[in-house]
Amino acid sequence: MANGDLAAPFDLHREFNGPLTAVVRRHLRRLNVHAVPEEDVQSLAIDAALCLADCAGAWSPEGGAMPWHWAHERIRAMVHRWVGQFADSWEPDRHGGHVVDATEAWTGEDPPMLEVLATVADEDPLAALLLEAFSVVGNPRDCELLLAYTVQRQSGDPSPANTLSALHGRSPEAVRQAVSRTRRGLIRLVADDPHYAPLTDILLVA
Repeated sequence: MANGDLAAPFDLHREFNGPLTAVVRRHLRRLNVHAVPEEDVQSLAIDAALCLADCAGAWSPEGGAMPWHWAHERIRAMVHRWVGQFADSWEPDRHGGHVVDATEAWTGEDPPMLEVLATVADEDPLAALLLEAFSVVGNPRDCELLLAYTVQRQSGDPSPANTLSALHGRSPEAVRQAVSRTRRGLIRLVADDPHYAPLTDILLVA
């Protein structure tokens, strides 16, 4: 996909259909949308693969996260847009749940990127240390924003604060302030406490 192979996203969908559909269903559940027809779920899974194709060149297999976790913000935004199409004509008996705007605010559930970090932390001591540091410097919502902001920026998003503001129900300025505040706290912690010194060279701190 990184080389522009137009068939590659469909190959990815066939080979990794399980995790792609699981990610799509998770985002749908977080919007309280259930009982979506299987053909729609598969269509969204293909769209998720196409989302990955758009940013494939920025993903590295050495990064520790599978592509559908690494690009979860893009996939989540895509699912939100799809749900938003039904704002005027959603059929509760067929689809279940309620309709939310594509810019619905934070749902109150565990932050997705922190979930990914926690999974990686089981195998990677540095990820475990970062997760511990996050518990010291900020609340989960702001730590989630810092991770998501960094991923968006590294993926080439010219306005990550605008992208995340729509997804998290906060103004772009509030997103920037939360990201800056959490990053400053992380930098201070790493500088002042030798226990966290191994984090000195990670992207969030360097």
